[in-house]
Amino acid sequence: MKARQTLPRCGAKRRSDGGACAAIAMSNGRCYLHGGSTPSGKDWHRTQLKNRSKSTKKLDRKLKDLARRRAKQAARVAAMTPEERARYDAWHAARKPGGPEVRRVAAETREFRDMLAERANATPVETAVAKAIREAIEALERRAARLKPPKAGPDAEDVFS
Repeated sequence: MKARQTLPRCGAKRRSDGGACAAIAMSNGRCYLHGGSTPSGKDWHRTQLKNRSKSTKKLDRKLKDLARRRAKQAARVAAMTPEERARYDAWHAARKPGGPEVRRVAAETREFRDMLAERANATPVETAVAKAIREAIEALERRAARLKPPKAGPDAEDVFS
């Protein structure tokens, strides 16, 4: 009994009176009720499947619970009215999962795609250098057409005899 009394306590405050929680703390300084196993950081939206090699029963239970929660959520979403569904979709569109780096890269990708689409729809502007090159190519093509010998065929005249 004395060993339990010497263990560190949770650092959270109680809602009822503001006093300290009396539960035994885990390694992060909180008890299991006050955020001990809550995922946080950039992977907060992903199901945490740690220590897979230790216990397959625990992993199986966790996967079953996850499937049950997803089915319950899908049923709740399917039962929503159109107004509730619009609010739900708007809320989820505003809160994309992933860390700040993932969201930054996604925003840059969207900007780049918009820029490419805008450039594809715009009329091309020909610079002076490009115009000079185009005119030189056309002049060379005209000159090459004049220098080509006539095609030989059954009705062609014999120009070389």
